[in-house]
Amino acid sequence: MRRLLTALIAVAAVAGCTGTFTPPLPTLYLVFLEADGGEPARVALLDFVVTASERRLDLLTAQAYRFDAGETLIAIDVMDRVERQEAWVLTAAGAASRALTLHRLDLRSLPDVPGTALTPAAPPLALTDADGAWIGFDAATGVPTGCLSGLVVAPAGDAVALWDAGAGARCGAVADAPDPRVHLLDVAAGTVGAPIAEARAPGVRPGDPELGRGDRLLLVRRPTAVDPDTVRVAEFGFADAVPPALAEGTLVERFLDLAGVPGGFAALRRVDGGGREVVVHLRTGDEPAVRAMPDDATALFVDDSGALSTLLTTGGGRIGVTYPDEAEPREISFAASDLTIDPLNAYALAVRPGGVCVVDLLVPSRSAGCDLAIDAAVREALAGARFVTWTFAEPSGP
Repeated sequence: MRRLLTALIAVAAVAGCTGTFTPPLPTLYLVFLEADGGEPARVALLDFVVTASERRLDLLTAQAYRFDAGETLIAIDVMDRVERQEAWVLTAAGAASRALTLHRLDLRSLPDVPGTALTPAAPPLALTDADGAWIGFDAATGVPTGCLSGLVVAPAGDAVALWDAGAGARCGAVADAPDPRVHLLDVAAGTVGAPIAEARAPGVRPGDPELGRGDRLLLVRRPTAVDPDTVRVAEFGFADAVPPALAEGTLVERFLDLAGVPGGFAALRRVDGGGREVVVHLRTGDEPAVRAMPDDATALFVDDSGALSTLLTTGGGRIGVTYPDEAEPREISFAASDLTIDPLNAYALAVRPGGVCVVDLLVPSRSAGCDLAIDAAVREALAGARFVTWTFAEPSGP
């Protein structure tokens, strides 16, 4: 764990810095590109090199992995960034997007050299056929609707949680679609439990990310007709056949989005007057910490490792950045559909129209520009970016 300890010591130094944090800790970014111009969906690989004298974003390859033609990217998750094990990708195909496939990409032996390729850690696993029926799974009930948009992988890689939004304008009308729900798949045993129907958007999220190894899930219970603006956030484990006390949980008023943090969760919510704030709830029973966020924020992002306390939001054509010791958020004036926080170097890589943008989280820009010049060839190669995530540039050593 030598590299991990070095990284965490370096991250701890961030709090005392007033300038840009530039230790020699390169990371890798995986950018998942939608099908475009005859190219199938694929994965691009970027090397983010940060030293005392330069910051550089190198495109190692735009063809690190190619999915089959006709597959649409649905969701991604990374299993254990510390040991850099696997990236899990959910894809859909077919006119109704009901043929679901789970891809597992090996990250352990990935060299950070130009032209490198990702290889499967296991053969692609077909979850459903074109009619949406489970393939090879002993399913209690609950055929997925074709409107899946969330994926959380258990730390051991033996179970998967899938968020199913059911019917809705976002995915189009689905005949006889049920209410939103969560499917828990025991991949090792080949079983699918009864769907958890007391759920609503944003569905299932990782709970308590402790260096990327959290084994808990967060679930948001649908509000009642009596109190449509208040939800309950419940936490449970992959091994729970039925989530305990799902009707219980923490009350969150005017709820918008959710993310797990060490020791609890953070919720983005509306406040009176149309503003936004993030409330951090911890299991210790302490008073929740509250941070203001930009108006119109709709999505919340946190550092997956738990090493940083920085929180980010997107929505309203802006990125909001907030720190524990600052009363007001910093605002960056461009829209982002997805982003990932690199805790080693305190940067974020954001997916924006036309490509990606690097944001310095210690000295964030307040303009529409990026904090790092990106070569035109790199921007062109990443024009179809859909998702982005990070991993260590090398697995941790003994």
